[in-house]
Amino acid sequence: MIFFGGQADHRCHRLNQWGNTICAFVCVVSGLLMFLAIEAYYRERQAAVCLIDQDQQVLLAEFKNLQQQMEGLCEEEIRLQNLLVTLHGRIPDDADEVRFLEQVVSIADENDIQIHEFQRGDVLPVGELYRTQIQLTGTSTYEGLCRFLFRMRQMERLFDIDELLIQAQEPGQDYQTISMSLSIVHASPSLLTSTVAGAMR
Repeated sequence: MIFFGGQADHRCHRLNQWGNTICAFVCVVSGLLMFLAIEAYYRERQAAVCLIDQDQQVLLAEFKNLQQQMEGLCEEEIRLQNLLVTLHGRIPDDADEVRFLEQVVSIADENDIQIHEFQRGDVLPVGELYRTQIQLTGTSTYEGLCRFLFRMRQMERLFDIDELLIQAQEPGQDYQTISMSLSIVHASPSLLTSTVAGAMR
């Protein structure tokens, strides 16, 4: 009985050892698998964090770019507002062609230009403003015409030169016939409807 009992105990002991070994192996494998899973998760997390950092850098750069553009737009808005104020200061309420003609004739006299005809045309609405067309005819040299146009650009009143024609008179003569179409800008429709001619006399 004792002998058989000893063998049984020995077998149980060996079974326990095998069981412990298997349990230890299972624990080691489980731990290794868990470690690998944690490492893979950590690497994925690090990769995700790197991508997020890159996206943040890109967004930050875009934000700085947009901020600079906004600052540039604000400066441009201020410049345009100042320009608008300046232009409004150059736009009178009425056409006042006679006064405009007096200024043009004065500039023409200073630059050796003779104006023979001043004819008022149509009044055309342009947005909230109005444009009155004016036709000038006269004689001048090329040099005088250049000085005249330069001085016209310095006038306070806003106007456009729509057309300028230069026609030679006779060979050998310095003076040329000039025909100029202007548009003066004003805020209100003009009350004058008749053609103004000979106002320089």
